[in-house]
Amino acid sequence: MSSRLAIAFLLFLTTNMAAQEPYLSGRWRGNWSSESTGHSGPLNARFRQTGCDEYRVVFTGRFLKIVPFRYAETLHVTGSADGVVYLAGSSRLLGFGTFAFDAAATGNTFNATFSSRRDRGQFNLSR
Repeated sequence: MSSRLAIAFLLFLTTNMAAQEPYLSGRWRGNWSSESTGHSGPLNARFRQTGCDEYRVVFTGRFLKIVPFRYAETLHVTGSADGVVYLAGSSRLLGFGTFAFDAAATGNTFNATFSSRRDRGQFNLSR
């Protein structure tokens, strides 16, 4: 009887560990690229979990190799499966209209597409 209990407990732990979303909080590095303009550059991000299904992310990077930018966004978890968490967010940016994000992240990679009235492209980060 105790071996059955031990096997049931191990199955419970394995199932719950596999169902957990990856840990995203912390620093990330990578690049951004625009499909609309062809511009690209370095990109850093700091993820901070603000709720069970929400992250506040501050992106910093460079445009045209010398112009710094900072962009903060709240990303909401829209789903998860097989160690991947899916996120989305949007906000209004002066001169760009609504800037929308869709992303897929693991514990080590973050790949997002962005779109706005004047631009669309990708953010690719890792750690």
